[in-house]
Amino acid sequence: MKFRRKGGALAVFCTEENEFPTTGFKPGDEVARMSIKTGKFSGATVAMMELHEEFEKRYGDKEEKYEQLIDEVIEDLKNGFDNGDYTVLDELLRKVPTKNLIQSLPEENWSKFKDL
Repeated sequence: MKFRRKGGALAVFCTEENEFPTTGFKPGDEVARMSIKTGKFSGATVAMMELHEEFEKRYGDKEEKYEQLIDEVIEDLKNGFDNGDYTVLDELLRKVPTKNLIQSLPEENWSKFKDL
């Protein structure tokens, strides 16, 4: 079997004769697919487990991966702070919209930056 992204889905294809016995699939036939956005499965259930495993390996839970990324960035920032290095924080904050920066301050400080 072979996995390939096809449009907004991950698809599994038959690659050899009798790979999926009793199904009638021939090499090159699409057996099943999963939507990358929704995870919705369609196709022959004989490929469901393999397709799900490949899907998780490639796309996994994006929210979980994003949380892991945030945690790693925070740890890296802490290490930099311990060494007096605020470069990364400075670069990140420069990409945050001014309105969001101002709103992250105590409300009594907002007026100082109303002209920004």
